[in-house]
Amino acid sequence: MRRWLAGAVVLAMAIGARSAVAQRAARFGANLDFGSNSLDFGIGGRVNFDMNEIAKWKNIEGIASFDYFFPSGNVNYWELNANAAYRFSTSNGSVTPYAGAGLNLGHYSGSYSGTGGGSSRIGLNLLGGVQFKAAKRLTPFVEGRLVLRSGSYFVLSGGVYF
Repeated sequence: MRRWLAGAVVLAMAIGARSAVAQRAARFGANLDFGSNSLDFGIGGRVNFDMNEIAKWKNIEGIASFDYFFPSGNVNYWELNANAAYRFSTSNGSVTPYAGAGLNLGHYSGSYSGTGGGSSRIGLNLLGGVQFKAAKRLTPFVEGRLVLRSGSYFVLSGGVYF
């Protein structure tokens, strides 16, 4: 039940928030994740802010995301991410690479290795990715994110901004 609820929240965040905000500076998207260290498959929603519109920083974007993972066993895991990324200028206007860093808040609950309850941890994100121009309003992306903390792991995400 919790997994379906989390999926509904992510979907509502990705679709409903786009219509609620009428700024060009913000784009909303949805993504699929694959994580190492038993995280397995995940789904997420994200918002991308052009920092030039907000703080007059050229080629810098803010990326905030919520991801819910479906690890095997009786474990629930979700995370919030707040990142800043630099968009590299390229001669090919259909591909835009980026790299950045940020913070991660991860929370698990359930029984993990024989323990009950839950725990939250803060980590450092190092990320890089590529955005593709596909259609007038759709921008697909692929991103790799390394989360550094005790029990570091890697997440590969792919999705689309609306």
